[in-house]
Amino acid sequence: MNPTHLRIGNIVRDKISGDLLRITELNETTVGATVINRDKYPLPDGWEMEPIPLTPEILVKYGFKKFNLSSGHYFQLDFNNKEAFLFDERLSYGIMGIANFEWSACDHIHHLHQLQNLYFALTGEELNYTL
Repeated sequence: MNPTHLRIGNIVRDKISGDLLRITELNETTVGATVINRDKYPLPDGWEMEPIPLTPEILVKYGFKKFNLSSGHYFQLDFNNKEAFLFDERLSYGIMGIANFEWSACDHIHHLHQLQNLYFALTGEELNYTL
């Protein structure tokens, strides 16, 4: 995982235990994280951060609403009262605004921290953590 792709507050997990971690420190030489469930502290020796792959279940836990259509299902999260993130069942994503709609192949949004970063870049707010 490339540390330059992280922001403080991003959620990742421990590769060994799967416990969730929140990024708390970033500088030129260090990426620091805390265990979200403090009952899991300390992590086992040899722990290592890894990204969390996006799944339909994670989208729902982060507030996306699931819609079932005859052509498949998609996930929508409204923001700014006029725009929405859309993910289809293949986790390709689109952003819909009042006057336009753009659909993009999901070639660079594969992990939860990437979705958190995109959401922050578009809204200036953190994507609420609910896992």
